[in-house]
Amino acid sequence: DRILMPDGTTQIEFRQEDGSTNDVVNRVTETGLFQPTVYLRLAKTGTVYQAYYSYDNTIFTPLGPAPLNTPTTTTTAPTATSTPTNTPTNTPTNTPTATAT
Repeated sequence: DRILMPDGTTQIEFRQEDGSTNDVVNRVTETGLFQPTVYLRLAKTGTVYQAYYSYDNTIFTPLGPAPLNTPTTTTTAPTATSTPTNTPTNTPTNTPTATAT
C-alpha cells in the first residue's frame, strides 16, 4: 500500500497476509518528488519470500526487515479420542542472498 501521512510524506507499506491476519511488516518513507509508479518484485527461495521495490523498474531496493517464511502445515495424527488437526507453523530457514536485477 502507499500511505499519505499527516505530515504530507508518503510511505510504501508492505503487508503479510495469512488467512484473517493482515500484519504490517515494514514501512518505507519515500523521499524526493512523488513517483506515480512503484514496481514491486517478490523473490522466493525455498519457503522464504523477499520483497523489493523500484521507481524505475531497474534498481530494486529490499523492502522489509528480513525475508518472510512461507507458513507450512503440520498434521497431528488422530488417537482413539481425538480428530486430526492442522496447525500452521513458520519453519525457520536460512536467509537467502538475493540479487536484484
